[in-house]
Amino acid sequence: MKASTFELYIALNKILSTTNDLRSLLERSSQLIASTLGARQVFIFTYIDGGHHMSAGTEAHTRFAPQEAKLLNERLVRLGDPYFLGYKLEEDDEIRRMMVSPRLELILPLYYRRNILGFVCIGKRQKGEYTGRDV
Repeated sequence: MKASTFELYIALNKILSTTNDLRSLLERSSQLIASTLGARQVFIFTYIDGGHHMSAGTEAHTRFAPQEAKLLNERLVRLGDPYFLGYKLEEDDEIRRMMVSPRLELILPLYYRRNILGFVCIGKRQKGEYTGRDV
């Protein structure tokens, strides 16, 4: 069942205010985003202290390697792309090629005070394509 943007914000706020374990927070948020958008999978890749990272999401979600996150970081810093939407990228775009194997369609950067915290990685929709409203 798809929720309105307002309902999504309310549900995410509830998850944020009632979850104190990072992995659980990422999993619950991913499940909510997947059900709201009708996505086949969602995972959140986030940087944590000491240069480490964590990735968690919906059941059987794919992953990408830290080197791929580095590529996304460099692209964001260099070009300032607000997000990466697979079908809108050029065929030979390195980001698009990176999104093929894990079956991703949309990657949204997470920021805090202009610092990249990680990425919300969203798989293809069960029906149709993502629109500007989804992003």
